[in-house]
Amino acid sequence: MPSNTIILCNKCSSSIDLPSSSQIAPSALQDPYKLVKTHVLSSIEQEEAIIGRCDVEISRIRAILSELETNKLIMENRVREQRYSISALRSFPEEIYDMIFSFMAEPYSLQITQNTDTGIQVQSSILAISQVSRYWRNLTHALPRLWSSISVDCTGLPAKYRTLIEAHLQNAKQALLILEIDAYTSTRDDTDDFPSAISRGHGLDIFRYLMSETHRCAELKVYTDWDTLSDAIPTEANKISFPELQYLCADIRGYQPAIFRTRLFWQAISEAPKLVIVDIPFLLPSLFMSYSHFKTVRVEMAWDVGVVLDLLRQGARLENLDIRQFCHVEQVEEENPCAVVSESLRTLFLRATDRVPYMNMTSLFDYMSLPSLEQFTLTTRHDYATSGIPCEIPSSMITMLRGSSLRELELQFGTGCPLENTLSDVLGSTPNVTAARFSFSAPKESNKTPCLHNLVSKLVLPDDIDIDTPIQPLAPKLTHLFLVWDLVHPPTSEDLDDICQLFVDMVDSRAAAYYDEIASKLVTQMDVAYLAYALPGEEQVVPENKKFEWVGPRLGNKIEILGWMGTSCYVGDIRGLGE
Repeated sequence: MPSNTIILCNKCSSSIDLPSSSQIAPSALQDPYKLVKTHVLSSIEQEEAIIGRCDVEISRIRAILSELETNKLIMENRVREQRYSISALRSFPEEIYDMIFSFMAEPYSLQITQNTDTGIQVQSSILAISQVSRYWRNLTHALPRLWSSISVDCTGLPAKYRTLIEAHLQNAKQALLILEIDAYTSTRDDTDDFPSAISRGHGLDIFRYLMSETHRCAELKVYTDWDTLSDAIPTEANKISFPELQYLCADIRGYQPAIFRTRLFWQAISEAPKLVIVDIPFLLPSLFMSYSHFKTVRVEMAWDVGVVLDLLRQGARLENLDIRQFCHVEQVEEENPCAVVSESLRTLFLRATDRVPYMNMTSLFDYMSLPSLEQFTLTTRHDYATSGIPCEIPSSMITMLRGSSLRELELQFGTGCPLENTLSDVLGSTPNVTAARFSFSAPKESNKTPCLHNLVSKLVLPDDIDIDTPIQPLAPKLTHLFLVWDLVHPPTSEDLDDICQLFVDMVDSRAAAYYDEIASKLVTQMDVAYLAYALPGEEQVVPENKKFEWVGPRLGNKIEILGWMGTSCYVGDIRGLGE
């Protein structure tokens, strides 16, 4: 064995005995960091092995959870379908769904509108309904009528919207269409000369496509100008027809000479076998259009008396005629003029204008005989600048009404004031009238209106009716009377007391006749009697919910008693009727 090494201390000369290198353990000579590292690596290896086993287990559990979630969703959907299959909603017949879906799709199943603020707006309720469930999708496709109503503002409409329109028309299948096509220009004014904005975009292509589908239409509304219409319709007569059309509304504006380029369109309209209601801008001459099978004709303007008489001659089935404006009325130039007898006309609406007042319509009434006429309305425009001017109606109109079967009569004199006997003369010539409405203005000088006093006083029945002295009461079958009185000046009690008293007494006399054995055979009890007046234009703005009462307690009590007797009577401001 080697000896130990002896080292002497430099200070004290003491000796230190050191062991030999063979006596030191090998581990004492190693780096401590390496020992720690070895231990940590061993620990990491063991823990990573554990983590791996955990990952495997987690993957297995996740697969099980995923399978469970999938099975759960399948079962939930199955349970939901089974519950829905026995629910009350699923048991509805298709007719109920048809009614519900039709209500939700009102007014149109597809509506494309344009607004300068919001841009293009698309509303398709039926398309949204079809995407709720497979069952509802099948239902909506089984009810093609739900897809058949379409309203499109196609002025400059991009071509991409045509796909949506085509889808609705395809789903409509063989159902008759209801189309509303707005192809006005961007200016949309009433001038006679304006450029067509629709031709600058894709809208004309969509307009042409919709017009090509009009052979499937039951109802067609077209709002456009003459130039655009002429560009949209086919140029060959055999390519435009309306075999199913029943209602037409054509509001066409613009440069009117362009009407000649739309001749094929109007000829096809004339030949529509099922068309009964026509609403057009003006009466077209027979060269363009025949009115022989129409039942209702509404026109914005008639050029003269001649075109109206031609319409009556052609309209063997015409029942309703509405003319909102006359361009001018002149004498009919015929050597031997004869009255045009229309046996079918039931309703006639005419509106006088400043250009063609009542008296200028004499030539029209001279040549009309309407024995079946039951409802007649004649109105005029309001012009407060000429308020209260005396107004006379043509005697030929009274003659025409005398030969009719009139039941309902309405005369609106606007700001005109009828002559004293005008209203009573009209009612005297129409003994079968059951409902009458007159509106007029008071004279400029005062609120007293002679024609109103004259009419009401002649409607009053005497208290003592004797069977030996028969009388002929005015309007014996009158059950509804409406008198609207435009006042030029703010009313006073002096203006209203007499006429209010007279009016209530008149209504009372007719109500009492119902309980009289003799009088009940002569007249019919009134159901409704209104005497309403309107204040001048600058007086129309009043505090909200303020009601005007212009009858005293005695008349108020009598009006209340009349209500108990079955007659609804009102006397006062016209705004009280709206409360």
